[in-house]
Amino acid sequence: MNVTIVGYNNCYKADVIKCLKRNFSWMKSRTNEDIEQWMQPLWNYHWLEELKYDYPYKNGCVILNELGRVVGYFGVVCSQRYDDNGRSYLYISPSYWALDKAYRIYLFTILKKVFDGADVIGDFSAIEHVEKILVNLYKFTYIDKRAMQFIPLPFFKKARLHFSLPSKNSFDEIQWREYEDNKQYGVKCIVCSSLNEKSFIYYKVVRIHFKHILPLKVVHLLKVTNPSFVNQFAHEIIWKLGKSERGIVQADFRFFNGRIPKYPLIRLRNKVRLALIKEGISLEEVDFLYSELSMLNDRQNRHWLL
Repeated sequence: MNVTIVGYNNCYKADVIKCLKRNFSWMKSRTNEDIEQWMQPLWNYHWLEELKYDYPYKNGCVILNELGRVVGYFGVVCSQRYDDNGRSYLYISPSYWALDKAYRIYLFTILKKVFDGADVIGDFSAIEHVEKILVNLYKFTYIDKRAMQFIPLPFFKKARLHFSLPSKNSFDEIQWREYEDNKQYGVKCIVCSSLNEKSFIYYKVVRIHFKHILPLKVVHLLKVTNPSFVNQFAHEIIWKLGKSERGIVQADFRFFNGRIPKYPLIRLRNKVRLALIKEGISLEEVDFLYSELSMLNDRQNRHWLL
């Protein structure tokens, strides 16, 4: 028994969908069309800046057995990004790993091939046994372990911030490309500013069912450029976002400078966020842009990862 690892191509689409259904219980009740719609962003994304890195698994990899049958699929979002010193790096964010049970002995071989060549890797939805492998074997670090959901409460104090939509002149060149690249998947951005400081807040509004019953809209934060500023004015920012989008704001701790902000009602949720930043890359923060959290949603704008 042996396997071959090849880059994803649409000729494998039907067999990959079958493999996903074998490995993800919630997919078994979905039609092939539903699964294709859900996975489409991973298979057909395009960025403004052409990738200059020779990476063979831009749209993930397909695992074939000795008979050429699809027995696994490892999804990957691949992008060229820039560290805090303006140096470009290859960023990959895994999404939807499926491997038939008989072939899971090849997991480490597959991961090594997928990770080779990447400078930064962000995994934001690892299941428990994969989490242990990434942390213990590949030396991923935890960038967050919990997320916060903010129960909507009005902000009655005098407004201290100005909120505005960004224009191209608001961004530097890298920020503008990030915004344009992710906007096509429903990512929004708002500029919060005081007299002396400001922060860009990138977010996505998705639909979930609380306890699988109550439909809710979630304003999910994907990136903030000034976490200490956002923490300082947390209540005003959360109320503005929740009110304007008519939803509940959800955010990871690091978007509030790693601290619980001063806010009356917060619901904590366990959310494992892992990252591997290789030597030579200067990067203070790993965000959710160019990942499954910013790109995936179904026809009704529901998100199955929140």
